[in-house]
Amino acid sequence: LAAAQKFQIDTDTVHLDSSSFHLHGEYEIQDVQVTLAPGKINSVESDMAAINHLETPVPITITYGYSRDHRPDLKQFILDIICSGDGDIPLFLRVGSGNEADSAVFGRILKEFKQQLNLDNLMVADSALYTATNL
Repeated sequence: LAAAQKFQIDTDTVHLDSSSFHLHGEYEIQDVQVTLAPGKINSVESDMAAINHLETPVPITITYGYSRDHRPDLKQFILDIICSGDGDIPLFLRVGSGNEADSAVFGRILKEFKQQLNLDNLMVADSALYTATNL
């Protein structure tokens, strides 16, 4: 947000979309241990307080899913991105498992984005956002 403000990026509208990335090779499931180490982030105490309240991240799954590249034979992962409306400057990125559906996560993504950046803006997404659950 500081970079967007410094370079006067227009955040009146933001756009959410996802892309899938197919992969070659073996991707076996492994137990991954993730810990969040205490310490300052960007030298701001409030950031540390927020980090201390986060849950341990859950690793994504490289797996088969709806293939946007028409390669159902390959495993994949998903990248969700929110960009500014005036030049596609990335403001938020999220990596997801290869079999997640946009309609299941778009509502949560926009909510998380709003909590992290606290912007008053118009959020634009494709029809995957407009489900009964999300509305």
